[in-house]
Amino acid sequence: MQNGSLFDHLVRKDSCNKFKFCIDLVETVEYLHGKGIIHGDIKGDNILISDNREVQLTDFGSATLTEYHTLLFTWTSPQFACSVRFTAPEILDESSKKHTIKSDIYALGMTILQILTGKLPYADDSDMRVLANVFRKVPPPRPRFDCIVGSEYIKAKLWRLLLRCWKHNPNSRPTATQVKQVLMEINRESTASA
Repeated sequence: MQNGSLFDHLVRKDSCNKFKFCIDLVETVEYLHGKGIIHGDIKGDNILISDNREVQLTDFGSATLTEYHTLLFTWTSPQFACSVRFTAPEILDESSKKHTIKSDIYALGMTILQILTGKLPYADDSDMRVLANVFRKVPPPRPRFDCIVGSEYIKAKLWRLLLRCWKHNPNSRPTATQVKQVLMEINRESTASA
């Protein structure tokens, strides 16, 4: 793919529509979840941009099927390995041994933040501090969302959506479809105010 990773593309193309990439990613996750597939490792490093400027989610090494939760697509090491900035609290504290659709939503929210800001979640913190923040229920700092055109209301609506994705109770997190609906509303409102 000529465009490479999402972040390579964002660095080269200042004028690209970051919000479109967020919606494309959510639609991809919505499709996977609709087919009963849990990705298990959603993060910016696992996103490529096709020649048609479409999001391509990669690295299905941690993916499972919801119906057959013990079936993995590839062999995985029994050692605990994760990207703490994108891993849901229930996985980090081991109250859930397996990724779920709801842990994908947590990672999706962090990845949306990463796309819109161009920075890792908790960008200024070490992994140990990230863990402490997650367990203390401290979200990443709210960015200015300069890439979004529109009122503070629109930006606050986006922030509320991300906070819902990061709820500590997995059952309080939205579905991918609900995330898409809110992002589409924000996109319409942002476009109307431009």
